[in-house]
Amino acid sequence: LWVFPEMRGRGLGKALIEEGCNIYKGCVPYLKVDPSKTKLVKYYENLGFTKGEFDSEDNKLVMYRYEQN
Repeated sequence: LWVFPEMRGRGLGKALIEEGCNIYKGCVPYLKVDPSKTKLVKYYENLGFTKGEFDSEDNKLVMYRYEQN
């Protein structure tokens, strides 16, 4: 998922993520984020994602898991 820079700050990314999580209720959505992208990590944490396991396959991405309310 990616939002063009000129379209950021309008809630589009949040809306896409929330809708995707709503579509797959009953599943536990997850994503991988480069931990050096601290702004992006914080963004996903603010959307309800929590830190999960370190992915040993690619050795540089952290897995996050969405905890649905």
